[in-house]
Amino acid sequence: MKYFYLFLFTIVFSTSFGQVQKAFIKKDGKFSSDSKNAVSYIIIEKLDGDSAYSVNQYTMNGAILISGFYKDELLTIPNGKFIYYGLTSQEFDNKSQPFLFKQTVGYYINGEKTGQWWNYSKDGNKMNMSTYKNGILNGLYESYFDSGKILVNGYYQNDLKEGDWCVFGEDSLIKLKDVYEHGKKIKTIQYSDSLPTIDKIYEVDRFGTTKKMGNNKNAEKIDAYPSFDFNGYLTKKIINGITADTKGLIVIQFWVNKEGVVSDPHLLRKLDDNIDQSIVTAIINSPLWTPAIKINKNIDQIIYCSIDIHDLKVLTKYGSNLFDLYKHE
Repeated sequence: MKYFYLFLFTIVFSTSFGQVQKAFIKKDGKFSSDSKNAVSYIIIEKLDGDSAYSVNQYTMNGAILISGFYKDELLTIPNGKFIYYGLTSQEFDNKSQPFLFKQTVGYYINGEKTGQWWNYSKDGNKMNMSTYKNGILNGLYESYFDSGKILVNGYYQNDLKEGDWCVFGEDSLIKLKDVYEHGKKIKTIQYSDSLPTIDKIYEVDRFGTTKKMGNNKNAEKIDAYPSFDFNGYLTKKIINGITADTKGLIVIQFWVNKEGVVSDPHLLRKLDDNIDQSIVTAIINSPLWTPAIKINKNIDQIIYCSIDIHDLKVLTKYGSNLFDLYKHE
């Protein structure tokens, strides 16, 4: 998240004319005392009896974007609780109405992120949580299903993944586990169903080879992949439903069978009902993929795909490892 001071260094604020001040922000990020060509504005209030400043940023229509506190007059040291708001739309009386929601909540101490930082969906569901110490990822990370159940959890140590990182199903059972040492993945244990037994667990070493536990024979494995411009295909299918305010991450899983046919899409993270449905439809009608290969045979495989939408752009990532799509934000 960007601090306010990324916008603010063009004006030095003075409290000599009152405790509350207002300034406009132009499209180029510079300050102005004139509302002409402004895209947002901020209200700055010096708190009585305290060397702290409350700062709120709003759209020109008065919708709040950011709320937080700073330690200094120049607003360079965030210190205290910050709330970042997302802007989306809702249907009301068959009309699309703007709708604000808390998107990110966390604390700064002396300019550094600290403690737990939470991201939420527009429906108010928690999406993920990261733990910081002195501005660095240190501690528990979790992401969640819409139901609130844990999807992914693991630990960071000095900004690097460390130890076991687990992916869970809605049944709260582990589906796969990655093991990290100093940020490097050294092993993946994949569980083939909800009630794994020893003979259904596969290991993947750091070189990408797989073997069944209890079997020393390495087996070549190649993941399924699209034989077409997948990003361009999805973009064409959803671009008409995207506006300048559309921003967020969608995650979907689906199967690619031995013939390369895509089926059974399931949304793990949702963003907008219309866009979500367009993606599901696009996946169902997807051109053939190149199927996964294991021991020189085509196999069925589950694929995870993230669709990151921002600034009227669509960026997709896909793969058989869900961890790669759930990096901290």
